[in-house]
Amino acid sequence: VAWDSEQSQRRWQLKQREDGEEEESEEDGGCDRGGGLVDGVIAVDGNAALANLVEAYLLPCTTTGAGPMGAAAAAAARSGSVPTIAPPTNSDSAGVVPAASKGKSKSKSKSIRTAVWVEAIRNALRAYGKMQSLWGDVDGNTLGRDGMSLNVGLNLLSKVCVVLSPSSSAADGYTDESTKMELARAINSAIRPPTPLKPATLSADDILAAMEEILIEAERTYHARTVAAGDDAGGDTCTGASAVVRPDILSYNTYLGAYARCHADEQGLAKLDQYIRAMEVVEDGGGGNENADATSNDERQFPPTAPPDSVTYNSLLYIHSVLASTSTYGERGNATAASHAAKAAAILRRMEGRYDRTHRPEVMPDTISYATVLHSYANVGNAREAERILDHMERIGQDPKWSDRVQTNIICYNSTLHGWSKSKENDAPHRAEDLLRRMERLARDCPDRGIRPDIITYSAVIGAWSRSNAPNSAERAQQLLVQCLELHGAGNNDRLKPNIVTCTYNSVLWGVGQQEQSGEGETGGRRGSPAGRETHSADGGIRRCAALHYIIQHLARCMVKGRWGWVRGKGRANPAVHGLAG
Repeated sequence: VAWDSEQSQRRWQLKQREDGEEEESEEDGGCDRGGGLVDGVIAVDGNAALANLVEAYLLPCTTTGAGPMGAAAAAAARSGSVPTIAPPTNSDSAGVVPAASKGKSKSKSKSIRTAVWVEAIRNALRAYGKMQSLWGDVDGNTLGRDGMSLNVGLNLLSKVCVVLSPSSSAADGYTDESTKMELARAINSAIRPPTPLKPATLSADDILAAMEEILIEAERTYHARTVAAGDDAGGDTCTGASAVVRPDILSYNTYLGAYARCHADEQGLAKLDQYIRAMEVVEDGGGGNENADATSNDERQFPPTAPPDSVTYNSLLYIHSVLASTSTYGERGNATAASHAAKAAAILRRMEGRYDRTHRPEVMPDTISYATVLHSYANVGNAREAERILDHMERIGQDPKWSDRVQTNIICYNSTLHGWSKSKENDAPHRAEDLLRRMERLARDCPDRGIRPDIITYSAVIGAWSRSNAPNSAERAQQLLVQCLELHGAGNNDRLKPNIVTCTYNSVLWGVGQQEQSGEGETGGRRGSPAGRETHSADGGIRRCAALHYIIQHLARCMVKGRWGWVRGKGRANPAVHGLAG
């Protein structure tokens, strides 16, 4: 492929000289000259063909709906040189398995099949190495490093980070030492980082350091060239092996996104905040060596070369959301977790303020931005703030200026319900059920929006009732369970099928057991409050026994039908036992 690409490039240049043309015709794009479509495509941009091949190899490494082809596709779209195939939107690709299939995990991200990812990365590195071989100092060769090849290489390294990251949940075991050594040698040969990787001790931090070195080297050479020329062209300069590349926002987002996934902790917060603030200073008219401390690397001499966008801020919001999720289950959350939710909201306001000042649409908060902050508040039990953000999203979603950027979805509603299920507010179950009815109205009146209650929705509302000390709370939880089962049976809708993952049955049993222990308070309240310690009436006991009998009968039918595995929980302690004991 490398030899054919180079020969095609030379044939195209000779044909241009013979015809006396300095530029290709806009109509035919060069595709009918120099040997056909392939020669024409490579002649227009030899890197584009191999860059798309690299990212095609990385298709099994998709972990989000965005797809892995952003680098080449975005660069080609900007240049208008080569058409690219649209990336797939199915997040459950060949290399990804749902984390729920392996039981409860600390990470809420999807686990990966390491063998599939490693094989894809091997093939991508081989193709990238062939692209590098075209950049030699050969007479008449105009191919060289450009923004597309820089971003494709960073994207490739970010996939290696996922494989090596300790936080990755590998479905078929962690990467062994021989694979790490092989990957290190392949990266040194194909991508050629400024500081070669050490195969014996390869880790995700080594890959992150290599990505940062590549970025810093690109910044250094770009600023040195533009300062010497006295001109800032705003893009790549020169061609061939001596090409100077200006890192764009995709370059920074690829690195910062990989760092956030590997370090969703205070270290990650410090790194991303330093980068983003340095990028903000550049956009606001600053620059120069005063930003040399924008990263922990002391060799950095130049400021970033691109302003931040919503994706940049979303990486920072993601870390705050992860840290906010460390709050204790069923409580408002400790002060540290609650502070991260508040900091996420402050970043959201910072994005809104920057958009108001710069009028740059790229920095406008999007659905992911608002949903991440909403989820942070829900995780610490601050459901009122979560619902306030949900209502704000609904309002601005009607504004033509924001409608293409922000729209609520089922995840936003379920996250808010999750917050109400953890809230200690006295009216939490009522607020949760009001939100459920609101979703039912949206499903009826606006079916195209896709906001239809599912089993997660019902489980959150049932959980809110089961943790309440309101009168007849356990019976209300059972009624919602019966309603969910009837809707599932009537429409044969798998979205409403109770299961062990959402703990639908467990929530009802827990509520019944807790109500038996604490009593039904006349004043309501939440579990653990002093209200409601009176002795139960005989009728109340009979109703609770009937609820237990109904659920046990349903579980027995599931066992008879061979579905006991998802009821039992595959070896995990079943919370339903506590409800029965109560």
